[in-house]
Amino acid sequence: PAPVRAPVVSGPWLDAWTLLTIGIVVEFVFVYFSATFLVEELGAEAPTAALGTAAFAIGMAVGRFSSAPIRKRVGPRLTVNLVVIGGGFGVLRMAPGPGVAIIGIALAGIGVALLYPVAVGRLLARFPGDADLGSDRAGLASGAALLASPALVGGLRQVADVGAAFWCVPVLLLVLLG
Repeated sequence: PAPVRAPVVSGPWLDAWTLLTIGIVVEFVFVYFSATFLVEELGAEAPTAALGTAAFAIGMAVGRFSSAPIRKRVGPRLTVNLVVIGGGFGVLRMAPGPGVAIIGIALAGIGVALLYPVAVGRLLARFPGDADLGSDRAGLASGAALLASPALVGGLRQVADVGAAFWCVPVLLLVLLG
């Protein structure tokens, strides 16, 4: 008889799967909550708040374009990414006004952008000699997170104001440090 394959979300690669999915959830938190946070917590006008979401996207673009040189310099170290995201979150939470908060949002975008290549690299490394299976698992993890994130983030916002809801970011980062 043919060997039984492990379920899709188990095995020695579960840590890489978790990293990938949590990274995508954190991305959705910033995408969905940044503008609302700027309006509700810091009194920004709508055009300024829109800059917050744009700053996150710009930060992610900068992070993705610079990820290869950064990884060559410091290696694929998860702690570097988490420090950058945590630093951006800290700047956002302690910001006296929208301008400083937007800088924090952009910084978090850089850190979040660096999570994805590290997570995919870790997932592929768990499947030596079978890059197809590794990339299948990476695609499945990404798809599952993209499907679940809007509901999770939206549900969080239904039970908490945006200031409280944003606190899921450091909680999720601590899970990754686990």
